[in-house]
Amino acid sequence: MEFLGYRRENGSWGIRNYVVVIPAANCANGLAVEIANGFDDVIALTHIGRCNYFGSDKETLRRVLVGLGSNPNAAAALVVGIGCEGVSAGEIASGIKQTGKFTEFVTIEEAGGFDQAVKKGREIIRKMLEVAFKARREPARLKDLVLSIKCGGSDSISGISGNIVVGKISDKVITGGGTVIFTETAEIIGAEHVLAKRAVNEKVVGEIYSFASQMERRISAVGIDIRGSQPTPANIRGGLTTIEEKSLGAVVKSGTSPIQGTLKWGEQPAEKGLFFMDGPSNTEVFPGCAAAGAQLLIYSLGGGLPAKMPMVPACSGGFPLIPIVKLTGNPKGYEKIKNNIDIYVGSVVQGEETAEEAAERALKEIIKIASGEKTTIMESLRGYMEQISFNVTGPLV
Repeated sequence: MEFLGYRRENGSWGIRNYVVVIPAANCANGLAVEIANGFDDVIALTHIGRCNYFGSDKETLRRVLVGLGSNPNAAAALVVGIGCEGVSAGEIASGIKQTGKFTEFVTIEEAGGFDQAVKKGREIIRKMLEVAFKARREPARLKDLVLSIKCGGSDSISGISGNIVVGKISDKVITGGGTVIFTETAEIIGAEHVLAKRAVNEKVVGEIYSFASQMERRISAVGIDIRGSQPTPANIRGGLTTIEEKSLGAVVKSGTSPIQGTLKWGEQPAEKGLFFMDGPSNTEVFPGCAAAGAQLLIYSLGGGLPAKMPMVPACSGGFPLIPIVKLTGNPKGYEKIKNNIDIYVGSVVQGEETAEEAAERALKEIIKIASGEKTTIMESLRGYMEQISFNVTGPLV
């Protein structure tokens, strides 16, 4: 199975061809937007990252910003800053440049002022666009795909329809030599043992259990016992009752393939295969997966109230760097939400096709999107873009 992608200098393949403007810290968000405004296919990846992150949080900021600029969907990257950031624009640009990508940086300090930095940045963007527009789509194979997966608005049907189909899609990508990243640590609690059985070695087993226990300890530190009490109000309205029930339905979206390893939030896998990324379940999923190199994300939705949103529940502004493919397996109310959904697999619980048949059909749709076809809603709703959140664990001052 092939898709049409953009071959990058480091051997990766993009499915979109953007020029990205990345602020080194949130202080430079306005600068990034001013530089990007008015250009087609140029996106400002504004975020909440601060210059006063400490320790591992500072390393996370560096890793993720470099990872976003390194994502195959970016043809070129401009990093902008004030000049006094904790992780400098030059340091971030240097990390991105190691992929062979056209990368530059601009700071207000070196340019001599805000307006001068905008002018210089826009001059660089024009040069980057000239390079980006020369790229042409070429045939790429399934082994060149890095797929990320997430579920949301889960209900009592998710684990036996949509998530099952996504799991089979995952297996097909892995069988084809590709890479799949799944995350949401809170949603493996109570099902760690199920995942651990698929780990390729004891090191991976230990990391899966460690990530889950660390998350549980952080939650219990604020006086909450997540086991038996977590499902969100939307999950409960959809028929879920415990975190274990929710987790068992969630982990099936990872399929049945061996788990090759685990990743920090936003860390890129060093090899092909299936990987679990430690991380939260909301907005942070998208930049984490994009920084890890995923070209797109499948979002498996339940059939409750969250599915009625044209956006996605965890990131209502969307995420501009990677397409988000919305899939649902719940027939209830589908007619009212079908204009918000890319792939419908409720046919599985309706007895009209098997999960295997639905997965094969869905993968063909995903290949079309990877080859340039736009997603139903997420790539056309660009009026509001949420600022990227970071998965930080330390104090903020």
